[in-house]
Amino acid sequence: MKKAKMTLHPDFRIGEISERLFGAFLEPIGSMVNGSMYNPKHPAADDQGFRKDFYEALKKTGLPAVRLPGGNFVSGWQWKDSIGSMEQRKTHLDTAWFQVIPNDVGHDEYLQWAEKAGAEGVSLQCEVSCDRYDIPQYAIDDMNQYGGFTDVQTIQAAAALNEEEGELNVFVINGDSEETQELELDVRGFDGWQFMEHVEMSAEKPTDVDTYEHPDAILPRVNGGTMPEGGFVKAILEKESWNVLRFRKLR
Repeated sequence: MKKAKMTLHPDFRIGEISERLFGAFLEPIGSMVNGSMYNPKHPAADDQGFRKDFYEALKKTGLPAVRLPGGNFVSGWQWKDSIGSMEQRKTHLDTAWFQVIPNDVGHDEYLQWAEKAGAEGVSLQCEVSCDRYDIPQYAIDDMNQYGGFTDVQTIQAAAALNEEEGELNVFVINGDSEETQELELDVRGFDGWQFMEHVEMSAEKPTDVDTYEHPDAILPRVNGGTMPEGGFVKAILEKESWNVLRFRKLR
């Protein structure tokens, strides 16, 4: 098993930031939007068809901002086809991921969902020591080429500190597609803070997706094996997993 180390300290502050600058993005790949975020048939769906368990879980993480839609998808997104009545919206082919987009989640729905899941935070710099890899450049045709990347970390991390509420949330992605990783998180600088939980989301197989028929194939779950010890928190990160480690300041 690979091992990684990460250090957090209150003095490693990047500074106060706008929630528009520090956040994440939600890209409609597979069932991330239609199925997980939006699923009118799900028992937890609200009156708009959004899964309440999905956005309520995001609220707990302290995620300050979400770009919707995000990623490669947005380069070919025709936003004008996603507004107005559902019956008049155009279905189109997503050229980034070669999938059909029905646009039942459109421009306005993205903004409404973001409001339901919104929060604020302070960005901290995460000092990470882990394995690295290279991504070669490639081309899918004569017009579309993607540049390569070198020295990419298998562990990607960010942290949001809300001192007013006494909350610290650490977001960690294990991008390794082959191995789990053991993370050692150094939080000795946060004296008087208590580790609360480790929430993870991963799939047993790369082909696993949430669908309308099987909406619970991939769900956030608590990793009960993650425990604090002497100023450190050790966690097992499943391959290709999203993880949130939550801390709270003792009153």
